[in-house]
Amino acid sequence: MSQALEIAGAVLGLAYLVLAVARRWWAWIPYILSSAIYLPVFWASGFVFNALLQLFFVGMGVHGLSQWRQEGEVVAPVQWPVAWHAWIVTVSLALSALLGWVAAPEGLNAVTFADSTITVCSVVATYLTVKRVLENWAYWLLINALAACTFAAQGLTVTAWLYGAYGLLCVSGLIAWRRAAPTVNRAGSPSS
Repeated sequence: MSQALEIAGAVLGLAYLVLAVARRWWAWIPYILSSAIYLPVFWASGFVFNALLQLFFVGMGVHGLSQWRQEGEVVAPVQWPVAWHAWIVTVSLALSALLGWVAAPEGLNAVTFADSTITVCSVVATYLTVKRVLENWAYWLLINALAACTFAAQGLTVTAWLYGAYGLLCVSGLIAWRRAAPTVNRAGSPSS
């Protein structure tokens, strides 16, 4: 797959993240475009789950755009209880192992497990982002670290650097959204 396509997806991905850190509703536009570009990049590189994940990302990008746009110029984050996050992490890791095992019936290997974990956890973190949950940044920080290492090992150098940059921007996002704490709805719930 063309490295130019990979670079275009990376640039749009960074644009999304910078705008998401600033809690701007239009962040979802470059998100949708980046996801659409990355679908063939991941498919050609053998990351089937991540390729399919891009389809989910496009759909969630449209949903996120709609949800955040209703909030106004800058969205207000919410926090969920720690107990909910413990449950979310447990279920996500179990689903990752199950998906990896289904994808590799001859035996779960590191790349397949990493691919399935990145996929399952990205679905969860995307949902949390759309719902404006402050802790989404912590999920993304761990996902991006795993993705950067996995993609580097598989030769997707530009994408590995992108996910490394994403990790740094996640720290910035967590700090920025935490600073909005006086406006954080601590009673936020999964149905909000």
